[in-house]
Amino acid sequence: MSLKLNIPNGIIFHSYFLFWKDINHVEEFFTQRFENYLYNYSHERSKIEDSSGSSKLYYSGVTKDGIEITEIDFINQEIYKLNRIPLETVDFDGRKRVEFYRQYLQKRLMYILMGETKPLPKPEIDLDEKITRTTWFKIGITFATGQAQELYEKYKQEKGHFTKMAIKLGFKETDRPYFSETINNSTIGNKNLYSSPDKLKTIYAYCQVKNIEVCHDFIAQIESI
Repeated sequence: MSLKLNIPNGIIFHSYFLFWKDINHVEEFFTQRFENYLYNYSHERSKIEDSSGSSKLYYSGVTKDGIEITEIDFINQEIYKLNRIPLETVDFDGRKRVEFYRQYLQKRLMYILMGETKPLPKPEIDLDEKITRTTWFKIGITFATGQAQELYEKYKQEKGHFTKMAIKLGFKETDRPYFSETINNSTIGNKNLYSSPDKLKTIYAYCQVKNIEVCHDFIAQIESI
């Protein structure tokens, strides 16, 4: 029988703590786990308790197999552990916490690799199903994956290329403005998805939750917000 113990605001599953939806608590827990990880692999270490009973870790010379350990190494290990959790044995709330923490780790990793120093945006998991059924959202996904950009490069020399893009991707001819205004980054109409930070963040959050690979062009738009 698998171990599954529900506790306030979280769940312990096979020794993994799965998070509640609060970015501050997630960052605090991530930092604690990262410090413990570094402490365990340090050459010199000590633990000092203060009057309140809290412990402060001190360590130096952190290496594994002779190689210096980085935050990227730890994040990759955390993602690896999450991927090994058999989700079919976790309840609905537990699965949401797994995906929330996975999204947090992926975003943190992306920001490190890009040399980003701004605070991480708050991950969002619960998307209203009505939003995912809207035309702008569905078209936005094609920009996030790079499908729209690829078709633009293919048809841009042809007459009516934006209409062809819309039809090829399964949309109506009347949806053409979403493609033309977004590709041209129009400031006149209201169909330019790149001009809406909220829509960009919503689309990106969905891709993170669903493990949909996001193209460089779309990431650049997110970074420019």
